[in-house]
Amino acid sequence: MDTAWRKLKIQYLVFVLGFPAALAWVALFPSSVPPLCLFRITSGYDCPGCGMTRGFAALAHLDILSAIRYNPFSPIVFIIAVALWIFAVARLITDGRFNMQLWRRGITDRIFVVILVLYLIYGIGRLALEIHDPSLRLPATISTYGVHQR
Repeated sequence: MDTAWRKLKIQYLVFVLGFPAALAWVALFPSSVPPLCLFRITSGYDCPGCGMTRGFAALAHLDILSAIRYNPFSPIVFIIAVALWIFAVARLITDGRFNMQLWRRGITDRIFVVILVLYLIYGIGRLALEIHDPSLRLPATISTYGVHQR
């Protein structure tokens, strides 16, 4: 067995067990999730990721429109997280022998850069809007699922 795989195996196992457990916790007990955003705690403004936890809770309830209102990127991040979870399960089942050749072709790097740039543009625009006129605050601060109501 590859030594590098032995070191990664515990991280894969933690992710494979932790991701569904965290998703279930957020879906079942959303109001018990503590504030996670250090930027919001210190500044009072939403960061680009604010609304992501509520978006995941909405997606766990199959409420895609609410997820998009909380944070437009929550469905994209959720899909990526599920894909990575499936990949991690496959790596654990095959004891590290499963590889995804698509990652090595650079396609995902380009997709990642595009998503990251769009995410940053969205975040900067959201912050500028909130600073300019706090009454225009986006719905990410309004919670159907009970997380962080103001």
